[in-house]
Amino acid sequence: MALYGPGFQRPPTEDEKKLGIVTAMSPNYMGNPGNMLNYSDSLIANEDNCSFWLTGLPPDVTVHELLSSIRDCGRIFAMHINREAINVGNYHMGAGAKLVFMTKAGATNFYNRYVRTRSMCIRGWVPRICRNRIKVREQSGVANYKSRCLRITGPADVVNPAFLIPWLEERLVFQVDEIIMHPSYCNTSVMEIRFSSFRSQANFAFMAMIRSQEFRELPNFFVRWVRDPCDATYR
Repeated sequence: MALYGPGFQRPPTEDEKKLGIVTAMSPNYMGNPGNMLNYSDSLIANEDNCSFWLTGLPPDVTVHELLSSIRDCGRIFAMHINREAINVGNYHMGAGAKLVFMTKAGATNFYNRYVRTRSMCIRGWVPRICRNRIKVREQSGVANYKSRCLRITGPADVVNPAFLIPWLEERLVFQVDEIIMHPSYCNTSVMEIRFSSFRSQANFAFMAMIRSQEFRELPNFFVRWVRDPCDATYR
């Protein structure tokens, strides 16, 4: 049974009624209106908003193209591409994307580096970027060492894209920015997966692997967080 539909508006809480907070979402919203994390945090100031909305991207833009164009900013909390072309009047605006940074500092760096200068360019497309009206505050509860990137070490017959990606696909929905195979040693492989998001992707993948009895029984199997290449501290 469908609990939510276009134009869904959840009933406001008593506190929201007192503050006059509007909880409705646009009927054009392409995300999941049933996820409370997708609702605007209306009480935060605009400059504290860590979420951005991009339009004018190539219609077939890939996760890797978008994320590899962002450097020296901050860790990515969430990213979603809307591949349906956005049109305003007769003007074709290409694809759109939502980009959320983990911290206010990362969002500020991104604003100064790309929004003010309009310096982002993907295949000749220069996207329009603005603060997302669905506001998101910084993720103060997420440890500084956590990111959208995981490095997995273990037996070569398990730690490889042909085995590990289908294994993860059975357990969660995710998009991959990039997979990097680091030098192996003594039949041990080292594989880095850069997911498109920390939220519901890298964090879920981490928990799935460390809780797996199958992997616990393997010799020298480790999963650890590594730096996001979009981060200002990545070198």
